[in-house]
Parts: sequence; structure tokens; C-alpha cells
Amino acid sequence: MLHNILIYKQPETNVSIDLFVLKQHFALTYVNNTHEACNVLAHKKIALMLFLLDSVDISIVETVQMLNTHLKKNDIPLFLIAHTYDTHVIEPLLKEHVKEFFTAPLLPPILLSKINFWIALQKKKQEEVYTQKLLHEYKDAVDHSVIVSKTDTKGLITFANEKFCQMSGYPLYELLGKSHNIVRHPDMPSHVFAELWKEILQGKPWRGIVKNKRKDGSAYWVNSMI
Repeated sequence: MLHNILIYKQPETNVSIDLFVLKQHFALTYVNNTHEACNVLAHKKIALMLFLLDSVDISIVETVQMLNTHLKKNDIPLFLIAHTYDTHVIEPLLKEHVKEFFTAPLLPPILLSKINFWIALQKKKQEEVYTQKLLHEYKDAVDHSVIVSKTDTKGLITFANEKFCQMSGYPLYELLGKSHNIVRHPDMPSHVFAELWKEILQGKPWRGIVKNKRKDGSAYWVNSMI
């Protein structure tokens, strides 16, 4: 599926770009006023926007600010292409949401490479956001279904998830920095833990059934994987 590029060219603008090259790589949507541009940005999936104008001067700032409402919401890169520009105007615009500025005429390969770069960058950012979302959902699932705790090499607790706190009866602040023996039940033979530490200090996993003791003294059993 082709990425959609929004091209905003004001009716009186003499700036032009090679649309033939762009059509070979992208789907193009055209508008000629700010209202139409905002409407497209609000209702259509746009990968990047090109704004073609004769001159970048103070009059264009308000237009870019209006577009920014939609551009920022959907993280859409904006390119400005113009014949002339006011340095005092273009610099603050580049600090806001304008990702690239070009003076016309513009060689097609340069524009194409910049468009591909920003689309690839946006895709990477979206993938990172999605990955973080999945990790967050996985953590939530683990916190609500699996008992998880971490210790240092001395056996002192450095982390315990919500489920661990619920099962043990200890709030987190009472667990951190304490020996994991705080939940050890006296019925558990010492040789089991000697074997456990021998394995994990060698970088090997240990699995077994462990009887633990809650803060109130009652017992609970855990199928442990360490």
C-alpha cells in the first residue's frame, strides 16, 4: 500500500515539483487552501505533507500554526518548498513542526530521498511506540498473573511485582532490601536452597515447588522458575 502524500499548493503559487516521480512511489492528495488541508489531515491517513508557496514570510506563520493542530496530533512531517524566504521567519518555523525547507527549483531525487527518510523515521517511531505498548501490556499481564521478584547476588530483594506483594502479604517497601528469606517457610529443607543458589550462580535455571510463608504466618505454595 502506497504512503499518502498531501500536497498543498496555493492557487497563485508558481512553485512546482516533478509529480511524475512522486506518483511512481506515493499516492498523492492535492489541496489549494488551508481549510481543505486541515480537513484532509483530520480525516485521512497522511504520511507527509508538502506545502508549496512562492515566499516564506510572516503571513505564512499563522497558516502553519493552523496546520500544526493536525500535524502534531498525528506526527506528520511538514516540508516547505518556496522560491524565496525570510530568514527570521523560517528559523522559528523549523524549530516548530517544519521538518525540511527547500528553495525551488528542487531536484526530484533530493526531494524523494528526504521524503523516504522521514517516512522511514516515522515508521520506526511508530514501531517503537507499538513495542512499548506490547511490553506494557505484557508487564500488566505478568503483574496480575505471575509472581515475580528479583534479588542481588546476596539474596536481597531488589524488585517485587504487585502479585508477589499480594501473595506474600508484604507491601513493597517492606520487601526491598530485605533477604528473600523473609518469605521462606521453616518447613522448607535448607538443602533445597543450597541447590538453588548453586544452580543460579552458575547461570543455570532452577525449577521447583517452594513452600513460602506470608506475613501473617500462613503458607502458600509456588511453582518457581528462577
